[in-house]
Amino acid sequence: MKYARIQEIISLWQEFELLEESHDLAKTEAKEYDFSRFAVWLSRRVSEEKRVSAEFNKEFKKEFKKGLKEKFNHNIPKSDLKKSKKQQGKMSFQEQREAVMKNGAEFERRVQRGEEGVMEFHQYLPLEAQIAALLTRMNRFSIFYTKKAFQGLLISNATEFGILAGIKSLGNPRKTDIINFNLLEKTTGTELLKRMIADGLIIESDDADDKRSKRVQLTRTGEKLVEEASVRLLEISSIITGNLTHEQKQEMAQVLHELGDFHNNIYFNQTELSVREIIEQNVVKIGENG
Repeated sequence: MKYARIQEIISLWQEFELLEESHDLAKTEAKEYDFSRFAVWLSRRVSEEKRVSAEFNKEFKKEFKKGLKEKFNHNIPKSDLKKSKKQQGKMSFQEQREAVMKNGAEFERRVQRGEEGVMEFHQYLPLEAQIAALLTRMNRFSIFYTKKAFQGLLISNATEFGILAGIKSLGNPRKTDIINFNLLEKTTGTELLKRMIADGLIIESDDADDKRSKRVQLTRTGEKLVEEASVRLLEISSIITGNLTHEQKQEMAQVLHELGDFHNNIYFNQTELSVREIIEQNVVKIGENG
């Protein structure tokens, strides 16, 4: 375990890179990842982990019995399982984490022996972590299908489409409005708008009410592109939702709407708060909601 700390930092950096890539920065000019952004992200992540550890201690026994029993108990000697159950209440967060990793290692050995599929790895995680992992994975699938759908067009991803579709819906919005509409960072949104102006998809004009602002609107080329891209996105939407039943799709849509409302309020109204403050002000503590 001589290099365990280095390996942990590398793992955290890889996680940070994936988050950065999810913002679709690839189409902007190439640049190295900003270490100051990584430092801020890491600081917030550590604070969140400390907060979660207290509640994780309470829920660990239940999750351990339910999740690990279903997935891994058949691979753990009964004597070890009995011992681990007896010690759960006395385990620190670090010890609990090591227990999860131990069972995860057993899962990896099963994968290497061909006895389990690697895509099932997330299922031994706590419920909230499972959901986060699955949403991230679904986002990657969506990016994959969208790129295939947009082949041959002047746009290649959902972020670029969102900018054009947002301008079409809003008519003649300010640049800042369309950037916020798409949940983009200012630098990323500005670069994308600049490229679309160069490609002849949108035009820029002065804001009559605010000389510091600029407004944008679609050109005829941009309007045709939105129409074509919309048809292609409608086509792949049936792939994204797979073979879920109509009732399942309705239920999923309702849940995602509720999650969207929850995060919209935070994103637009609580940007100055730390992760810990956001959690304290918005997330219902375990047990408070029955």
